Amino acid sequence: MSYNKHLYHLYQQHWDDLRNSIKALPKSKRPTHPLLLKLTDEVAYQEADIKIMFVGKETNDWEGTFGHYHVKGLQDFYETFWNKDTKAKKTLFWKFMRKWISQIEEELPNASVSVTWNNIYKIGRSGKRGKPNKATQEITKRDFCVFKEELRILKPDVVIFLTGPGYDTVLETYLPGVEFREVEAFNKRNIAHCSHPSLSRIAIRTYHPQYLNTLKPEEREFHRKTPIEVILKQLKFRGPYNQ
Repeated sequence: MSYNKHLYHLYQQHWDDLRNSIKALPKSKRPTHPLLLKLTDEVAYQEADIKIMFVGKETNDWEGTFGHYHVKGLQDFYETFWNKDTKAKKTLFWKFMRKWISQIEEELPNASVSVTWNNIYKIGRSGKRGKPNKATQEITKRDFCVFKEELRILKPDVVIFLTGPGYDTVLETYLPGVEFREVEAFNKRNIAHCSHPSLSRIAIRTYHPQYLNTLKPEEREFHRKTPIEVILKQLKFRGPYNQ
């Protein structure tokens, strides 16, 4: 079975419970649609030397208030969004992703790279920014706890959590038992290695790019350079495409 079919069946398996729970909420408290992954080129992903998953916090809306789409339509929307240059993809988050991907490709020119994007909160707020409300968080945890299974299906070689230390408890919700360990001599709040059976050996958590706007210039420089340098160092050690 293909990656996309595995993902489809995963989401479909949870869909009825999710839909019924969300429809039981007052309309004013209903969230947006869930972020459902779909690979554009499954063969390229399977054959890639380095499979990378970038993980953000949550969507700022995702095709309006829940109820207009089903699994296939949302997977197709994800694929379309991924391949289009939209206004939403001009934010710092997406700029960082593109920059870090380019750096990896430049440093490891013999390696093929394939990338996916995910969020730790699979369901965000409708038409708004920020964490979903408590009701949505409870529903997601109970009826749509799919993040760990997405990792199992896609098996990324590198997972980069751009979520900051403030979301560590959220990671613990969807990856129970995850451990945050020091990376070399760096402050664990700034950058941490994430250890969990569902994660690859190269899995780090660092700040969300938007947070850089609140930092002093010298601190910004650290976060622009150090996390990707740590990842590149680990990738080069992993080899053998760096030969």
